[in-house]
Amino acid sequence: MQQSAQTMNTPYPGYYDMLFEIISCLKSHLSDATATVEKTEDLFNAASTNGHPDYFADFSAEHNLNHRQQVMLAAALVAYTHPSFYFILSAGLKARGDNSLGAYNDNQTDIVYPTIQTLQVVLQGTDYQGAMNAGSEILEDPLFKQGVLKATSLPGVLIKNNHLNHVVTVGDDYLTYFFTGEYCSPKFSADFPAQKITTKLGWSDLVLDPATLSQIKEITAWQKHRDVVLNQWNLQKMLSPGYKVLFYGPPGTGKSLTAALMGQELKVDVFRIDLSLVVSKYIGETEKNLSALFDRAANKNWILFFDEADALFGTRTGVKDAHDRYANQEVSYLLQRVENYNGIIILASNLKGNMDRAFSRRFQSMIKFKIPDAEQRTRLWANSFSQATVLENGFPLHDLAKTYELAGGSIINVGQYASLKAAERGDNIILNNDVKTGVIRELSKEGKTP
Repeated sequence: MQQSAQTMNTPYPGYYDMLFEIISCLKSHLSDATATVEKTEDLFNAASTNGHPDYFADFSAEHNLNHRQQVMLAAALVAYTHPSFYFILSAGLKARGDNSLGAYNDNQTDIVYPTIQTLQVVLQGTDYQGAMNAGSEILEDPLFKQGVLKATSLPGVLIKNNHLNHVVTVGDDYLTYFFTGEYCSPKFSADFPAQKITTKLGWSDLVLDPATLSQIKEITAWQKHRDVVLNQWNLQKMLSPGYKVLFYGPPGTGKSLTAALMGQELKVDVFRIDLSLVVSKYIGETEKNLSALFDRAANKNWILFFDEADALFGTRTGVKDAHDRYANQEVSYLLQRVENYNGIIILASNLKGNMDRAFSRRFQSMIKFKIPDAEQRTRLWANSFSQATVLENGFPLHDLAKTYELAGGSIINVGQYASLKAAERGDNIILNNDVKTGVIRELSKEGKTP
């Protein structure tokens, strides 16, 4: 991949092509240090992506990056692939009393990172007339908004609010992609209030009404074939690329497990959103939190699972004061972000009627999760006990199923309780009394008596 970027016809150049273009830009902008710039080119002459996937080009094509964005991304990545690139360049320039490049040496890692000032030099040269405004514009680029690139203020900088004095790195979620082709899942935090959910179970372990399961399969079918429908059949102007669905029904009926199984089948991450960290009583904070969440999830095909979604997606209030107006504005903002999200969004609620009608109109489907019938409960009871255990006196599971109207989650809890009691006794016998005690515990949670 040694050809000049200026002669390439491909719309998305490879990574090393972009690095040579960056060097070419630096040569023109830093003409008094051409020799130093040419020295850095030696770092790449022996390098090649031949025989290796070019994830940079794949990412550029998938996210439709323009030329400017490709340059910024390549300029940030070079610090990881060639840590001495900016060191050699900066050293040569500083020897001439030129600090225009503005790169930052991280003493802990010995990596020299670019700054917004570095990107400014690469993109526009060293004319700093209005460079502060240019730095601000760079930070507004979607690459920064979505977390592909991060900008961190330099420590100890005397001039505050100088946009040029921000260290540029590749976002944690994306960095591994450019080396492995796989995105790194973000960790739960106040900045990302979502927990990745997985399961070791399969569809055969999920006991649902056949009609409910059929509706769920429609969602996974859409995700698998949407490119054909939208692009090959040219329906992208009429249809949204994402899918919005409401799961409603009593707790323990399989809503969370279904979301996890969908992610398993589609090979995408599923994140359960912690709404207690998203919804804020302070004006504007909920919108800020939602913006950060959706920006982080953009273009990753994650399934976003809003459990107990009534807190955020419930019926809007009447406008009585300023807080009500802002609350309704936040809901309107949320409607827009939900509408534009290109992955699957699942809202889970106990009651269908709790959801705001404005959201309801945007659902492609609304799926009811019912309390399982006696036959389904028999299957759930059978699945809740290990084959290594035996039931006391062989009591029939269908009697349990007929007698106690429990959801699947509650039945699993009873099985866990009775199995634990058997393990404590040092045997493998599931006692009838332990099962009944477990049932009473579960019914009491709902204010019921056996």
